Amino acid sequence: MKINYLITDRSGGVSTPPYESLNIAYHVGDDPEAVRRNREIVAQKIGLQAIQYANQVHGKEVLVIESLIDPAPACDGFVTDKPGIGLAIMSADCYGVLFYDPKGIIGAVHAGRAGATLGIVTEAIKKMRSLGAQTISAVISPGIHRCCYEVSQELAKTYPPKYIQGRHLDIKALLYDQLRAENVESIIDYAVCTACDRRYYSYRRDGVTGRFASIIWMEE
Repeated sequence: MKINYLITDRSGGVSTPPYESLNIAYHVGDDPEAVRRNREIVAQKIGLQAIQYANQVHGKEVLVIESLIDPAPACDGFVTDKPGIGLAIMSADCYGVLFYDPKGIIGAVHAGRAGATLGIVTEAIKKMRSLGAQTISAVISPGIHRCCYEVSQELAKTYPPKYIQGRHLDIKALLYDQLRAENVESIIDYAVCTACDRRYYSYRRDGVTGRFASIIWMEE
């Protein structure tokens, strides 16, 4: 089983400002035909037509995917042991966290502040283990770093001091702690702040903007 993943940036698509150019999200106000074409461009690039997207709701529900679900279900993660299905997460500051076991089990979650706080990483790993996963590795997409993620004083008080500097919240540190608690074998970290790096969409920086994709899939 060959496991592949791709994290797009905002280049190479057909959307016009403020979504330029490879926006893959329908819900942000972009021309639906442009989004359809952008998703087609991504599918052609990876040679895969069956890509499962979600209607992301900032929760912790992770679905086990046996076949493509249409329309996109309301959830924030997927796991599967089926080759030929891409699991896709949309982001514009939140993290896409991808998981894989070389035995042939993969997962993908949308982990922003809400999802990370609710423990969506732990939920996905439990679902993978229910399918037989044992040796799990992870990939962390670009996302907003502590330098650019300021929260209210009230919200800051709800997190342990290790995750807060002033009012700046470190979501990635929270994700790392969850991954380590679940004995994840290795972590590949893109180490890019979306609010700092204009190659990526950032809701915190731009407001009205597109979404990039984190996708993982298997080939037999």
